[in-house]
Amino acid sequence: MSTRIVDDFAAVRLPFAKLNEDLVRLGLGDDAFYEDQYMLFELGGDNNFTTRSASNHEVRVRSWNLVAVGMRWEAMSTMVQFATSCEGGSMRFAGDRHTSPESYIRKARSTIAPAVPAIALSQAGMYCGAEIRVRLREQRWTPEWLHRRQKGQGEHSLQP
Repeated sequence: MSTRIVDDFAAVRLPFAKLNEDLVRLGLGDDAFYEDQYMLFELGGDNNFTTRSASNHEVRVRSWNLVAVGMRWEAMSTMVQFATSCEGGSMRFAGDRHTSPESYIRKARSTIAPAVPAIALSQAGMYCGAEIRVRLREQRWTPEWLHRRQKGQGEHSLQP
């Protein structure tokens, strides 16, 4: 059975005011964000996935992964869901024989509280690429929308 071994966490805070400024600059509206957004990263890997080091020692493969994103409560909700893996033994902290869900949540909470700006992780050599797709919805209940809906073209049709 494979076990996920967690080595470390890192958290980034994206201020909502800056995100709203970026939306305005891109012409996508304003005031879409009303709380800071967080990105929580986890450094880890599976116990049975190894490679050989330069000195021919077997080492566990590990990498940074984005595990939670959203407002603080949304990110923590995701981490609580992940914490359930600790109960059955399929996830634990490096160096521990067993990690309780409560200690996993406590570590996530203590990491997200002092979350750093994105530039701080960049300066530490960590990068996270992302693509955000914004789906603009057409205005509903207009005569054009009703006509397309009656013709079976659906509400997301971009044809006039």
